[in-house]
Amino acid sequence: MTYESDEIEIRAFFDALAVRFQAVSEINLYLANHFNVFRYIEPGELKLSRIIRDLLDPRGDHGQGDVFLKLFLVILELPHHEIPGDCRVECEEATPYAENPRRRIDIYVDLRGFGIGIENKPWAGEQRGWITDYSDQLRKDFSDNFLLVFLTTENRSEPGEDQRKWQELKEARQSITIYYEREFKNWLKDCYRDCRAENVRRFLSDFIEYVDNMEGGMTSEHELEMVTKFLQSNPENFRIAHAVLKAWPEVFRRVVVDFFRSLKERLLETFGAEWVIQEHPPDRLRGKWVEFKAYKKLWNGNHAIALSFEEPECRDLGIGIWKNGDKVQSIEGLYALTETAIQFLGRPYPPSWEWCTTVKPEYRYWNTPETMELLTSGRMDALEYFSNWFNELKNAVEAKIDSA
Repeated sequence: MTYESDEIEIRAFFDALAVRFQAVSEINLYLANHFNVFRYIEPGELKLSRIIRDLLDPRGDHGQGDVFLKLFLVILELPHHEIPGDCRVECEEATPYAENPRRRIDIYVDLRGFGIGIENKPWAGEQRGWITDYSDQLRKDFSDNFLLVFLTTENRSEPGEDQRKWQELKEARQSITIYYEREFKNWLKDCYRDCRAENVRRFLSDFIEYVDNMEGGMTSEHELEMVTKFLQSNPENFRIAHAVLKAWPEVFRRVVVDFFRSLKERLLETFGAEWVIQEHPPDRLRGKWVEFKAYKKLWNGNHAIALSFEEPECRDLGIGIWKNGDKVQSIEGLYALTETAIQFLGRPYPPSWEWCTTVKPEYRYWNTPETMELLTSGRMDALEYFSNWFNELKNAVEAKIDSA
C-alpha cells in the first residue's frame, strides 16, 4: 500500500469512530455518562486519604456502620479482627515516638489492641525513613500487633526506600502492599455491593471509575465498550488500532517536546540573554523528575525557577523556586518573600525546593488526552499560563537570589 492509501485508511478509521463518539455524546444528554464527581474535586494525595478515612470510619457520614471497615480488613487478610465500638480512624496521625516526630501517618486505624497505618502513595515519591518511623510509632502504640500498609498504583513496585526493613516487617506479617487497581478497587466494589444508601453507592461507583483512570484521562465505560465493539465488528481495523497504540508514546513525547520548545522561546524573548533555559533531555521524558528550568548565569545553577513532574510520564506537575539539593544553602527569607509576592499558597520542600506549589488541575497531568489537547490546539492559552508563572516568580525572587 502507498503512503496516500494508508493515510486514507487511517482517516476512515478515525472518522468512523468519531461518528460513534458523537452518538455517545448525544445519548449522554440523557444519561450523563461522563459525569463523575472526581472530575471536579481532582483529589490529590491528602484529599484521597481523607475520603478513604471517611469510608473506613464506622461513624462516618456514609451511615453504613462498620460494613466498609470489615470489608477492608478482608483485603488486608485480617478478616477475623473484631471492630470495637470505640475504634478510631484518623488522617495525618502524629508520630511523637518516631525518630522524625514531625511525620504524619496518612491513615491511622486504632482497633484497640491492633493498629493499622496506611501510607497512601498513588503518585508522590516516598520520603526517606518513613518505614522505620511509622513502624516505630505503631509498635509504641500497639506493641507487635500492627500492620503497615503501602497503598499505591500498579506502575510502582513495593517500597524502595528501605527494602530490608520492609522485608523484615513483611516476614513478620506486619507489612503489606496493596494496589489501587487490584485490591483497593475490589474493596470499593464490595462496598458498592453491600451499601444500602443509594447516594453513597453513586459516590462509590464514581470512585471505582476514577481508580480505573488514575493514571490519565477519565474515559467512560461506555466509550471503552463502544471502541471495543467497533474493533470486534471491524477486524480489518486491528492493524490501524495497533499502530495507534504503538504510536501513542511517541505522540506524547512530541507534544511535550514541542511545548517545552515553544515555552523556551517565549521566555528567552522576555528574560534576555543573561538567562539560561534548560529543557529536560527529549529521550527521558517518561521517567521521574522531568524538569524545565530558568536561571540566571549569575546563579551558577544553584537556584532556578522550575517546573518539575514528581511522577513518571509527566504526572503531578509543580512549579516553584528550585535549589540544587543539600549542596546549596537555603536563602533566608526567600520563602516568605515568595509567598508574599505571589499571594498563592506554597510550601518549602527540602532539600530541593525553597518554595513550590502545584499547577492548576487541567495542566497537572500531561499524559492525559485532555491535557495533551490543551498543549497543542490550546497552546497559546497554555503558554500564557506558564509564562505568567515564570514572570511572576522572576519578579518576586530575582533581586533576592542575585544578592545572596
